[in-house]
Amino acid sequence: MSRFQRRHSFRDPKRFFIIATEGQWTEEIYFRALRPPRDAAIQLKVLPTKKGKSHPRNVLARLRSYDREAGSGERDELWLVADRDSWAEADLNQVAAAVANLPKYHLALSNPCFELWLVLHRRETSGLSSVQLQSILKEELGAYTKSDYNVEALLRGVSQAVVRAERMDVNPEHAWPRTDGTHVYRLVRKLVVR
Repeated sequence: MSRFQRRHSFRDPKRFFIIATEGQWTEEIYFRALRPPRDAAIQLKVLPTKKGKSHPRNVLARLRSYDREAGSGERDELWLVADRDSWAEADLNQVAAAVANLPKYHLALSNPCFELWLVLHRRETSGLSSVQLQSILKEELGAYTKSDYNVEALLRGVSQAVVRAERMDVNPEHAWPRTDGTHVYRLVRKLVVR
């Protein structure tokens, strides 16, 4: 049994979503805002990148290390959240193959970056660079930096973001989007869209 779970004869154990992120701030801000109340049936634990160890292989190693140390329950899910923008396709394919061979592990990759997922809360978009996506967020939110943005203003559009991202996912059988797209919707749909 995981150290997070308690046995109660009258209650199912909580389901944990452990999320290891490539980014140090942006993803952590977002997922912490989605954190349900302590008495909810699901709980989130975010493991952001520290000390620049953001390569997807390092993110997967951090997730696996956490799983070994803390343990995960039978119903828990472990998610690796990363970007396409600066990594070689071969590296991403290697990480995707490793994740596919690990029960309870999932990959939520955004191409080109996590900011695409954030923009989809407000509007449809495609073919934009990371810089252009950040510019849209500044325009939409009044201000945006990777370490500080109004996540609450975005969350009002989370259901629309899931729909828009799913529509962009033209090859859902692929482990990660080869063109503009994000698989973050697969994780968020499990957390908030019921």
